[in-house]
Amino acid sequence: MPFDNNQREQLKKRFNELDKDHSGKLEKDEIRDVVKKTNPNVSDQEIDDLIKQADKNGDGLIDFEEFLTLVEQNKI
Repeated sequence: MPFDNNQREQLKKRFNELDKDHSGKLEKDEIRDVVKKTNPNVSDQEIDDLIKQADKNGDGLIDFEEFLTLVEQNKI
């Protein structure tokens, strides 16, 4: 289900909070921090697989649209 404008705005704020270096993309460590807070038992391999699945453009980073996909799939 697509997000409405208000939800997208809230998620953009959250994305920006997670984007510690303000690059506009989430790096592996930034994703790892989020996932480990919600599920401390997840392995590094599972996080790597999650990133690979979400990383549609193959740059090794998660942009906002890819982040939305992860949220929509309840993966983060």
